[in-house]
Amino acid sequence: MMARVLVVDDDVTVREVVVSYLKAAGHQAYEAADGSAALSQFREQSADLVILDLMMPGVDGLQVCARLRAMSDVPIVMLTALGAETDRVGASGQRPAAPRRGPVRRVAGAASRR
Repeated sequence: MMARVLVVDDDVTVREVVVSYLKAAGHQAYEAADGSAALSQFREQSADLVILDLMMPGVDGLQVCARLRAMSDVPIVMLTALGAETDRVGASGQRPAAPRRGPVRRVAGAASRR
């Protein structure tokens, strides 16, 4: 089953890599370069999964996560270079899942199971 995935990152290279893996796995991927654009795009066309950079200028990933949570229960995968668990605590204040380090292919596969 094809999933609609919104990829949000201010780094164009990261967005391109993630989107290319998702498309290669047969998913529909669309992208946003910042938090404001991500929220607008999500309102216009919902997603089955959001892949969200934590550290972005302006509306950051935690703010986007909180706003998405207020309107939807869409699964959100947070991308971050931060290593400390206290840095990874989500907008909901809940303990995050264990960090996964590995190929983007795992994310593309997870989108298929949704």
